[in-house]
Amino acid sequence: MCITIKAKATAKYKEAVKKVKIYVGNVTCKTKVNVIPSPDYGDVCALFKNYYNYPVSINATCVFYDANGSMVKTSTDSIYCLGYSETNVINFNAPSSSDDYVTPGYSKYKVTYTVSPTGTSYSNYTSYNKKIKVLSTGESEDRLSVEVKNASGKTLDYSPYFAVVFYNEKDRVIGYKFDSAQPGIKEPGTIGYFSTYYPFNSLTNQYVKPARFEIYPESAFIVKFK
Repeated sequence: MCITIKAKATAKYKEAVKKVKIYVGNVTCKTKVNVIPSPDYGDVCALFKNYYNYPVSINATCVFYDANGSMVKTSTDSIYCLGYSETNVINFNAPSSSDDYVTPGYSKYKVTYTVSPTGTSYSNYTSYNKKIKVLSTGESEDRLSVEVKNASGKTLDYSPYFAVVFYNEKDRVIGYKFDSAQPGIKEPGTIGYFSTYYPFNSLTNQYVKPARFEIYPESAFIVKFK
């Protein structure tokens, strides 16, 4: 299964960026464009949610085009194991913008993705992303600190990773971070911590404290072989 998003990029920092939502089978995808003045300006943040009652793998590609319709960049990434009703994010790095940090390096983008069941005829995957709990968060002037716990009651195949999406007061994306907890939380009941900087505004040379943020655990799964 494959479907395409086409959406225009913003030309100015203050312009609204609309959500774009599509479906492939029972997996939805919503995209937003990063609007903070920085080298990350114009990055495409894609949120995927699985409505199948089994884990799926998602392979996604974002193609960026200039005003003449010529391709200027392709970015590809994947989500390996997304369980039922779970959400995860892929951040596509946009072409470099001009030095003013508020003009995107493209005119439009197109996202395509395919969905397939995770595993094979020889293996079964169970996702526990929803059992990874955020116990507490702390916010300082320049960073977010997070305390997380493996509340699955299971020994996972890997210690989970965490994607963080930052939003401003108008609910526009201003940053994306990817991190892991230390110590790892592979074992049941273990607690770990990670800290990540806020998005950085290149025009003001300051970190921007978000109005809100979302944290998405990933790679919290167990595979059993038949």
